[in-house]
Amino acid sequence: MIRDPKLFPNPEEFIPERYLETVDEHTARRRDPRNYVFGFGRRRCPGNHLAESSLWIVMASMVATLDMKKAVDAQGNVIEPTISFENSVFRTPSPFKCDIRPRSEQALRLVRQATEA
Repeated sequence: MIRDPKLFPNPEEFIPERYLETVDEHTARRRDPRNYVFGFGRRRCPGNHLAESSLWIVMASMVATLDMKKAVDAQGNVIEPTISFENSVFRTPSPFKCDIRPRSEQALRLVRQATEA
């Protein structure tokens, strides 16, 4: 569903601004992943609110404390990650090189405290 080229042109590309487009209400509902990633109706995952809240906290913490960039090679050229997936069912991204560093010593301490808890 989320990879339907009719809803998302170039679905394999990372284009977050696609969610900023103004579309009609019906298309907006069909595009909103919260309407289908946790299942439907009576079979909907009962932990969806916990999962969304947990992911939000983790992602917000990472954005607040880490600088995340594309990796560079020995000559300083940016290494473009290849988009590929390990698992066709869960669509787990394949490993790729990246550069993730703490923004400051205080950020590093916060990350360490969180991982030790």
